[in-house]
Amino acid sequence: MRLAVYPVIIATLIGCSADIDPGRHLLDKDKFFWSLKLNHRAVNISTNAPYDTVTLEAKAYTANGDEIEGLTNVTLLSQSENVVVFPGGIIKGFKQTAASGVFVIATATINGVTLEDTAKIVVTNVVSPPKFMDINPSLNSNKTYVTMVHLYDLDPSAVEPHVVDSSNNAIPRLILNYRSRTKYGLNFDDSWNGLLLPIQKGSHVVDIDGYVYGRKISDSITIKVMDRRVQIHTVSPDMGIPRESYISLGGGVYWLNHTDDSLDIEFENPEMAKQSCCTLLGMLLASDSGNIKPFQRDMSKPVIAKPCFICFPRVEPDIGQGRSFHVPGRYKYTSRKNPNIWGTIIVSDPNSN
Repeated sequence: MRLAVYPVIIATLIGCSADIDPGRHLLDKDKFFWSLKLNHRAVNISTNAPYDTVTLEAKAYTANGDEIEGLTNVTLLSQSENVVVFPGGIIKGFKQTAASGVFVIATATINGVTLEDTAKIVVTNVVSPPKFMDINPSLNSNKTYVTMVHLYDLDPSAVEPHVVDSSNNAIPRLILNYRSRTKYGLNFDDSWNGLLLPIQKGSHVVDIDGYVYGRKISDSITIKVMDRRVQIHTVSPDMGIPRESYISLGGGVYWLNHTDDSLDIEFENPEMAKQSCCTLLGMLLASDSGNIKPFQRDMSKPVIAKPCFICFPRVEPDIGQGRSFHVPGRYKYTSRKNPNIWGTIIVSDPNSN
Protein backbone atom coordinates (compact mmCIF):
# COMPACT_ATOMS: atom_id res chain seq x y z
CA MET A 1 0.00 0.00 0.00
CA ARG A 2 2.80 2.43 0.97
CA LEU A 3 4.64 1.78 -2.31
CA ALA A 4 1.45 2.36 -4.24
CA VAL A 5 0.71 5.68 -2.57
CA TYR A 6 4.17 7.25 -3.07
CA PRO A 7 3.95 7.45 -6.89
CA VAL A 8 0.56 9.15 -6.59
CA ILE A 9 1.91 11.79 -4.17
CA ILE A 10 5.00 12.40 -6.33
CA ALA A 11 2.89 12.69 -9.46
CA THR A 12 0.58 15.15 -7.73
CA LEU A 13 3.49 17.33 -6.62
CA ILE A 14 5.03 17.27 -10.07
CA GLY A 15 1.70 18.14 -11.63
CA CYS A 16 1.20 21.12 -9.30
CA SER A 17 4.70 22.45 -9.77
CA ALA A 18 4.38 22.24 -13.52
CA ASP A 19 1.54 24.81 -13.38
CA ILE A 20 3.67 27.39 -11.55
CA ASP A 21 5.42 29.93 -13.70
CA PRO A 22 8.31 31.53 -11.72
CA GLY A 23 7.30 35.08 -10.79
CA ARG A 24 3.82 34.67 -12.19
CA HIS A 25 2.08 35.24 -8.84
CA LEU A 26 4.54 37.77 -7.48
CA LEU A 27 4.53 41.56 -7.81
CA ASP A 28 7.63 43.62 -8.38
CA LYS A 29 8.62 45.81 -5.43
CA ASP A 30 7.82 48.90 -7.49
CA LYS A 31 4.17 47.75 -7.66
CA PHE A 32 3.72 46.09 -4.29
CA PHE A 33 1.39 47.86 -1.82
CA TRP A 34 3.81 48.71 0.97
CA SER A 35 2.28 51.50 3.07
CA LEU A 36 -0.85 53.58 3.57
CA LYS A 37 -0.40 57.13 4.87
CA LEU A 38 -2.89 59.77 5.98
CA ASN A 39 -2.28 63.45 5.30
CA HIS A 40 -2.89 64.19 9.01
CA ARG A 41 -2.13 61.82 11.88
CA ALA A 42 -2.53 64.30 14.76
CA VAL A 43 -5.60 66.53 14.58
CA ASN A 44 -6.89 69.18 16.98
CA ILE A 45 -10.38 70.48 16.24
CA SER A 46 -13.22 72.11 18.15
CA THR A 47 -16.96 71.51 18.38
CA ASN A 48 -17.41 75.09 17.19
CA ALA A 49 -17.22 76.16 13.54
CA PRO A 50 -15.08 76.89 11.65
CA TYR A 51 -12.68 74.76 13.68
CA ASP A 52 -14.88 71.63 13.82
CA THR A 53 -13.88 69.81 10.62
CA VAL A 54 -10.85 68.38 8.86
CA THR A 55 -10.49 66.33 5.69
CA LEU A 56 -8.46 63.13 5.90
CA GLU A 57 -6.93 61.80 2.70
CA ALA A 58 -5.08 58.49 2.42
CA LYS A 59 -2.43 57.66 -0.17
CA ALA A 60 -0.85 54.31 -1.03
CA TYR A 61 2.87 53.82 -1.63
CA THR A 62 5.20 51.14 -2.94
CA ALA A 63 8.29 49.87 -1.19
CA ASN A 64 10.27 52.41 -3.22
CA GLY A 65 8.15 55.26 -1.85
CA ASP A 66 6.29 55.86 -5.12
CA GLU A 67 2.59 56.68 -4.89
CA ILE A 68 0.16 54.09 -6.23
CA GLU A 69 -2.39 55.90 -8.36
CA GLY A 70 -6.10 55.16 -8.44
CA LEU A 71 -6.69 54.45 -4.75
CA THR A 72 -10.48 54.57 -4.33
CA ASN A 73 -11.45 51.93 -1.77
CA VAL A 74 -10.32 53.71 1.41
CA THR A 75 -12.51 53.14 4.47
CA LEU A 76 -12.43 55.57 7.41
CA LEU A 77 -13.79 54.35 10.74
CA SER A 78 -14.14 56.42 13.91
CA GLN A 79 -13.87 54.60 17.22
CA SER A 80 -16.04 57.15 19.03
CA GLU A 81 -19.36 58.82 18.38
CA ASN A 82 -17.76 62.10 19.43
CA VAL A 83 -16.04 62.15 16.04
CA VAL A 84 -18.12 61.41 12.94
CA VAL A 85 -16.85 60.47 9.47
CA PHE A 86 -18.69 61.92 6.46
CA PRO A 87 -18.27 61.05 2.75
CA GLY A 88 -15.19 62.49 1.13
CA GLY A 89 -13.06 61.93 4.24
CA ILE A 90 -14.56 64.84 6.16
CA ILE A 91 -14.13 64.44 9.91
CA LYS A 92 -16.38 66.48 12.21
CA GLY A 93 -16.13 66.92 15.97
CA PHE A 94 -19.53 66.69 17.67
CA LYS A 95 -18.55 66.26 21.33
CA GLN A 96 -15.48 67.05 23.36
CA THR A 97 -13.17 64.05 23.61
CA ALA A 98 -10.95 62.93 26.43
CA ALA A 99 -7.52 64.53 26.56
CA SER A 100 -6.02 61.40 24.98
CA GLY A 101 -8.25 61.80 21.91
CA VAL A 102 -9.93 59.16 19.76
CA PHE A 103 -8.73 57.11 16.80
CA VAL A 104 -9.90 57.28 13.20
CA ILE A 105 -8.59 54.27 11.28
CA ALA A 106 -8.04 54.29 7.50
CA THR A 107 -8.07 50.93 5.67
CA ALA A 108 -7.37 50.09 2.01
CA THR A 109 -6.83 46.91 -0.01
CA ILE A 110 -4.74 46.61 -3.19
CA ASN A 111 -4.03 43.28 -4.94
CA GLY A 112 -5.17 41.37 -1.88
CA VAL A 113 -2.96 43.32 0.53
CA THR A 114 -4.79 45.27 3.26
CA LEU A 115 -3.02 48.01 5.23
CA GLU A 116 -4.04 50.61 7.79
CA ASP A 117 -3.02 54.01 9.09
CA THR A 118 -4.36 55.82 12.13
CA ALA A 119 -5.09 59.42 13.03
CA LYS A 120 -5.67 60.59 16.58
CA ILE A 121 -8.33 63.29 16.95
CA VAL A 122 -8.68 65.60 19.95
CA VAL A 123 -11.89 67.62 20.10
CA THR A 124 -12.23 70.61 22.45
CA ASN A 125 -15.17 72.96 23.02
CA VAL A 126 -13.27 76.23 22.74
CA VAL A 127 -14.95 78.88 20.62
CA SER A 128 -11.80 80.77 19.69
CA PRO A 129 -8.69 78.57 20.06
CA PRO A 130 -5.18 80.08 20.23
CA LYS A 131 -3.48 80.89 16.94
CA PHE A 132 -0.20 79.00 16.85
CA MET A 133 2.56 80.43 14.72
CA ASP A 134 5.06 77.61 14.90
CA ILE A 135 6.40 74.68 16.85
CA ASN A 136 9.54 75.50 18.79
CA PRO A 137 10.86 72.20 20.06
CA SER A 138 13.33 72.12 22.91
CA LEU A 139 14.83 69.42 25.10
CA ASN A 140 13.85 69.04 28.72
CA SER A 141 17.08 68.41 30.62
CA ASN A 142 15.16 67.41 33.75
CA LYS A 143 14.13 64.12 32.16
CA THR A 144 16.20 61.00 31.82
CA TYR A 145 16.19 59.14 28.51
CA VAL A 146 13.15 61.17 27.49
CA THR A 147 12.46 64.57 26.04
CA MET A 148 9.43 66.76 25.66
CA VAL A 149 8.60 69.12 22.81
CA HIS A 150 7.08 72.48 23.71
CA LEU A 151 4.66 74.65 21.76
CA TYR A 152 4.42 78.45 21.99
CA ASP A 153 1.51 80.77 21.31
CA LEU A 154 1.58 83.49 18.65
CA ASP A 155 1.92 86.02 21.45
CA PRO A 156 4.57 84.59 23.81
CA SER A 157 3.87 87.31 26.37
CA ALA A 158 0.24 86.25 26.71
CA VAL A 159 0.72 82.53 27.23
CA GLU A 160 3.46 80.70 29.08
CA PRO A 161 5.31 77.93 27.21
CA HIS A 162 3.63 74.63 27.85
CA VAL A 163 4.20 70.96 27.15
CA VAL A 164 1.97 69.85 24.34
CA ASP A 165 0.54 66.84 26.16
CA SER A 166 -0.47 68.84 29.22
CA SER A 167 -3.35 71.25 29.64
CA ASN A 168 -4.21 74.40 31.56
CA ASN A 169 -6.95 77.01 31.61
CA ALA A 170 -5.39 79.16 28.89
CA ILE A 171 -4.56 76.51 26.29
CA PRO A 172 -6.63 73.46 25.36
CA ARG A 173 -4.82 70.15 25.27
CA LEU A 174 -3.01 69.61 21.99
CA ILE A 175 -1.72 66.58 20.18
CA LEU A 176 1.09 66.39 17.62
CA ASN A 177 2.72 63.63 15.61
CA TYR A 178 6.39 62.67 16.13
CA ARG A 179 8.49 60.71 13.63
CA SER A 180 12.20 59.96 13.81
CA ARG A 181 13.97 59.81 10.45
CA THR A 182 16.35 57.25 11.94
CA LYS A 183 14.46 53.99 12.15
CA TYR A 184 16.30 52.57 15.14
CA GLY A 185 17.92 55.71 16.56
CA LEU A 186 15.04 56.99 18.68
CA ASN A 187 12.02 55.08 19.87
CA PHE A 188 8.62 56.69 20.42
CA ASP A 189 6.37 54.39 22.41
CA ASP A 190 3.50 56.56 21.20
CA SER A 191 3.97 58.61 18.05
CA TRP A 192 1.46 61.15 19.42
CA ASN A 193 3.53 61.85 22.53
CA GLY A 194 6.84 63.70 22.83
CA LEU A 195 8.32 61.15 25.23
CA LEU A 196 11.16 59.32 23.53
CA LEU A 197 13.85 56.80 24.33
CA PRO A 198 17.32 57.33 22.77
CA ILE A 199 18.64 54.03 21.47
CA GLN A 200 21.53 54.68 19.12
CA LYS A 201 24.34 57.19 19.64
CA GLY A 202 24.48 60.00 17.08
CA SER A 203 22.38 62.86 15.71
CA HIS A 204 18.77 62.04 14.87
CA VAL A 205 16.19 64.28 13.22
CA VAL A 206 12.62 64.13 14.52
CA ASP A 207 9.83 65.59 12.39
CA ILE A 208 6.88 67.07 14.29
CA ASP A 209 3.59 67.99 12.66
CA GLY A 210 -0.10 68.36 13.33
CA TYR A 211 -3.35 69.88 12.15
CA VAL A 212 -4.13 72.51 14.79
CA TYR A 213 -7.53 74.21 14.53
CA GLY A 214 -7.55 74.62 10.79
CA ARG A 215 -3.85 75.01 10.19
CA LYS A 216 -1.17 72.51 9.25
CA ILE A 217 1.98 73.17 11.29
CA SER A 218 5.28 71.34 11.24
CA ASP A 219 8.84 71.58 12.49
CA SER A 220 11.82 69.35 13.18
CA ILE A 221 14.41 68.96 15.88
CA THR A 222 17.85 67.35 15.83
CA ILE A 223 18.48 65.30 18.95
CA LYS A 224 22.05 64.36 19.70
CA VAL A 225 22.26 61.11 21.65
CA MET A 226 25.41 61.03 23.75
CA ASP A 227 26.94 58.29 25.83
CA ARG A 228 24.86 56.88 28.65
CA ARG A 229 23.70 59.26 31.37
CA VAL A 230 24.35 56.63 34.01
CA GLN A 231 27.49 54.58 34.49
CA ILE A 232 27.75 51.98 37.24
CA HIS A 233 30.98 50.53 38.59
CA THR A 234 30.74 47.35 40.63
CA VAL A 235 33.65 47.13 43.06
CA SER A 236 34.39 43.50 43.96
CA PRO A 237 37.49 41.72 45.26
CA ASP A 238 38.18 39.89 41.99
CA MET A 239 37.29 42.55 39.38
CA GLY A 240 38.65 45.93 38.35
CA ILE A 241 36.72 48.92 37.04
CA PRO A 242 37.16 51.02 33.87
CA ARG A 243 39.56 53.93 34.29
CA GLU A 244 37.33 56.29 32.29
CA SER A 245 33.61 56.91 32.83
CA TYR A 246 31.74 58.62 29.98
CA ILE A 247 28.45 60.36 30.78
CA SER A 248 26.44 63.22 29.31
CA LEU A 249 25.71 66.48 31.09
CA GLY A 250 23.64 65.98 34.24
CA GLY A 251 24.38 62.27 34.38
CA GLY A 252 25.78 60.29 37.24
CA VAL A 253 28.44 57.73 38.14
CA TYR A 254 27.71 55.15 40.81
CA TRP A 255 29.94 52.79 42.77
CA LEU A 256 28.47 49.58 44.17
CA ASN A 257 30.60 48.16 46.98
CA HIS A 258 30.46 44.37 46.85
CA THR A 259 33.57 43.91 48.98
CA ASP A 260 33.63 43.10 52.69
CA ASP A 261 35.43 46.36 53.46
CA SER A 262 34.33 50.00 53.32
CA LEU A 263 34.81 52.17 50.22
CA ASP A 264 35.32 55.90 49.81
CA ILE A 265 35.65 58.15 46.74
CA GLU A 266 37.66 61.39 46.80
CA PHE A 267 37.44 63.82 43.89
CA GLU A 268 40.13 66.15 42.66
CA ASN A 269 37.42 68.83 42.46
CA PRO A 270 34.86 67.77 45.07
CA GLU A 271 32.82 70.95 44.59
CA MET A 272 31.84 69.71 41.11
CA ALA A 273 30.46 66.38 42.40
CA LYS A 274 26.80 67.06 43.10
CA GLN A 275 24.10 65.02 44.80
CA SER A 276 22.92 62.23 42.54
CA CYS A 277 19.72 63.16 40.78
CA CYS A 278 17.54 63.00 37.70
CA THR A 279 17.50 59.22 37.36
CA LEU A 280 15.65 56.42 39.11
CA LEU A 281 18.94 55.10 40.42
CA GLY A 282 20.02 58.57 41.49
CA MET A 283 16.84 59.16 43.46
CA LEU A 284 17.20 55.76 45.09
CA LEU A 285 20.76 56.50 46.16
CA ALA A 286 20.37 60.23 46.79
CA SER A 287 23.02 61.41 49.23
CA ASP A 288 25.40 64.33 49.86
CA SER A 289 27.54 66.34 47.46
CA GLY A 290 31.33 66.36 47.28
CA ASN A 291 33.52 63.45 48.36
CA ILE A 292 31.87 60.14 49.21
CA LYS A 293 32.56 59.17 52.79
CA PRO A 294 33.45 55.53 53.55
CA PHE A 295 30.42 53.28 53.24
CA GLN A 296 30.11 49.54 53.75
CA ARG A 297 27.36 47.15 52.77
CA ASP A 298 25.15 45.61 55.40
CA MET A 299 26.80 42.22 55.90
CA SER A 300 23.56 40.77 57.25
CA LYS A 301 21.98 41.18 53.82
CA PRO A 302 23.00 39.22 50.69
CA VAL A 303 24.47 40.95 47.66
CA ILE A 304 21.78 39.33 45.51
CA ALA A 305 18.28 40.02 46.78
CA LYS A 306 16.43 36.74 47.44
CA PRO A 307 14.02 35.19 46.82
CA CYS A 308 13.86 36.28 43.21
CA PHE A 309 12.71 35.06 39.82
CA ILE A 310 15.08 37.21 37.75
CA CYS A 311 17.91 37.98 40.14
CA PHE A 312 19.75 41.31 40.22
CA PRO A 313 22.33 42.66 42.67
CA ARG A 314 20.82 44.55 45.57
CA VAL A 315 20.98 48.33 45.11
CA GLU A 316 20.49 50.25 48.36
CA PRO A 317 22.29 53.20 50.00
CA ASP A 318 24.42 50.88 52.13
CA ILE A 319 25.80 49.16 49.05
CA GLY A 320 25.94 52.01 46.51
CA GLN A 321 26.76 55.71 46.35
CA GLY A 322 26.96 58.13 43.43
CA ARG A 323 27.43 61.68 42.26
CA SER A 324 26.06 63.76 39.37
CA PHE A 325 28.00 66.25 37.25
CA HIS A 326 26.45 69.32 35.64
CA VAL A 327 29.48 71.01 34.06
CA PRO A 328 31.38 69.53 31.08
CA GLY A 329 34.93 68.47 31.85
CA ARG A 330 37.23 65.74 33.17
CA TYR A 331 37.05 64.86 36.85
CA LYS A 332 39.61 62.63 38.52
CA TYR A 333 38.92 60.55 41.61
CA THR A 334 40.73 58.09 43.91
CA SER A 335 39.95 55.95 46.95
CA ARG A 336 41.91 55.92 50.18
CA LYS A 337 40.24 52.73 51.37
CA ASN A 338 40.85 50.86 48.10
CA PRO A 339 43.94 52.04 46.14
CA ASN A 340 42.82 49.97 43.13
CA ILE A 341 39.84 52.25 42.64
CA TRP A 342 40.73 55.38 40.67
CA GLY A 343 39.81 56.95 37.36
CA THR A 344 38.46 59.92 35.41
CA ILE A 345 34.87 60.94 34.78
CA ILE A 346 34.40 62.56 31.37
CA VAL A 347 31.27 64.72 31.11
CA SER A 348 30.08 65.72 27.62
CA ASP A 349 27.62 68.43 26.64
CA PRO A 350 25.03 67.04 24.16
CA ASN A 351 24.42 70.58 22.81
CA SER A 352 28.04 71.16 21.82
CA ASN A 353 29.48 70.20 18.46
